[in-house]
Amino acid sequence: LQLMTTAYAFRAGVADEVPDASITSEKLAPLSVTDDHIASVSWEKITDAPGGSPPGQRGDDGHPPTPSAVWKTGGNRRTDPEKDYVGTSDLTDLILATDGEERLRIAGDGSNIVISADTLAAKYILSRVSPTEGAFFLADPRHGLKRTGNDDVRLYTTGGNLLLEGGNVGIGTSDPTAQLHVVASGSGGQGDINSYPIRLDTRGQGVAINVEQSLGTLFTCSDKNYVSFWDSDGMRGRIEAQCNLDLASSPRYIYFTLVDYLQLSWAGIELIGAIADVRVCAGLGVVTCPPSIPVVASKVAAVALQATRAIGTQVFMYSYMGVAYRSSAGDYAEYLERLDPDEIIEPGDVVGVFGGKVTKATRGAHQVMVASHAPIVLGNSPPEEQEHLYSKIAFMGQVPVKVMGPVTEGDYIIPSGLDDGTSVAVSPELMTVAEYSKIVGRAWGASDSDYTALVTVAVGLNQGDIAEAIWKREGTVEALRSDLAAKAADVLELQVELAELQERVGGLDAMQQELAAIREALAGPVEIAPAAGVPSADGATSDSSW
Repeated sequence: LQLMTTAYAFRAGVADEVPDASITSEKLAPLSVTDDHIASVSWEKITDAPGGSPPGQRGDDGHPPTPSAVWKTGGNRRTDPEKDYVGTSDLTDLILATDGEERLRIAGDGSNIVISADTLAAKYILSRVSPTEGAFFLADPRHGLKRTGNDDVRLYTTGGNLLLEGGNVGIGTSDPTAQLHVVASGSGGQGDINSYPIRLDTRGQGVAINVEQSLGTLFTCSDKNYVSFWDSDGMRGRIEAQCNLDLASSPRYIYFTLVDYLQLSWAGIELIGAIADVRVCAGLGVVTCPPSIPVVASKVAAVALQATRAIGTQVFMYSYMGVAYRSSAGDYAEYLERLDPDEIIEPGDVVGVFGGKVTKATRGAHQVMVASHAPIVLGNSPPEEQEHLYSKIAFMGQVPVKVMGPVTEGDYIIPSGLDDGTSVAVSPELMTVAEYSKIVGRAWGASDSDYTALVTVAVGLNQGDIAEAIWKREGTVEALRSDLAAKAADVLELQVELAELQERVGGLDAMQQELAAIREALAGPVEIAPAAGVPSADGATSDSSW
């Protein structure tokens, strides 16, 4: 069967009478019905075909409606986009179906497009909310993607969770390398909250970070960080959890653990002693009595108590481990105002503090400090508009310091006295009492240069230096005290000897008096008496007494 372009061979009235399915592809010769064969047909002449409008009626767009049978699955030729379309010519919805089931519905008024997918248990709606607003709803208007009139696009859900599964999310980048990768322009100052790429406004808590990690071993720590800080040169610092190694090396932990160990050991020794305390019972002959049960019980209780205390100490210590701030920087610093706002103070300069303000002049300063190079913690931050009036001054830690001349590890660093930010090194043996008040810190590095060099110095950790100086002075004073005590003993001994001499001198005085009396007696007339029994000149007989 071949349809020819013969006049009056194809009429709408006869076509209506053709039975359904009477013209099949088997009855049509190949390429017998083509656009060339029906090019002369005008659809305006076929006004009463099925699916058309009544004679003389046009569609909503002003063109006569096109029967649906015209559109072929293999495609159409010579269509006119200005007037040809697939759809309805009134406000009736357009429905596309598969397997006899509705899959897509375009609203007759163009307000939305509904995609039904029963097998996916979901429904999608493309909606034109207004001339300036549109939305892509998921199942219902409570979930979806919406564009509002101010060009904002909102991805939202009501009463459920908004989940992003799989892949990376990029904001400001088309090539995200992390699960959330944000690339920002970085415009704005540090005091402008809107210059930061991530901002969180909340009336409750701030940010919580939960990192699943172990406490490590006694000699190693986990390499997982809570927060890491990077720049173009690599990682500059991080915040990480304390681990077993940090705790085990803590002096506080070592002290309490040792105390618990000693007390538990002593309690155990006392328990062993109580159990071994076997003695001979009185009145029963040579019979040994068992240890006292109350004593042993008390010692067992003491061991249990000390063991419980030791366990409690360990639990407490491990339960209250915190975080560690790690950085290549080595000091804690604060902003201090410069005495002269125009003075240039560089990192490593030694400065004097006068009433909380700093300058490179150190003579008569209340305290001598050094300008920080890269502090790990920086406090006392001034308002941003006044920051140029301040300098970062190290309070504690390791700081590179400008030192003139050779430096040996352990030397004390004191101001050079030139008021130019430099310092000099002094050996501990050569330190004077006056120089201890000028100590900047103690050298942890060395230099053999004859010129100025940067040397690592420990600052803010010199209490032991003062104690050492006091100890040396105390030793000297103690030596002097011992010497004076010895001298006092010598003086006391001399005093005793002097008293003895004085006593002897007193005896000499008495002897001198006796000698004087004898001398005086000898100087007068001496009468010699006759011997006993010899008559004197006057005839008297004398006895033997004087």
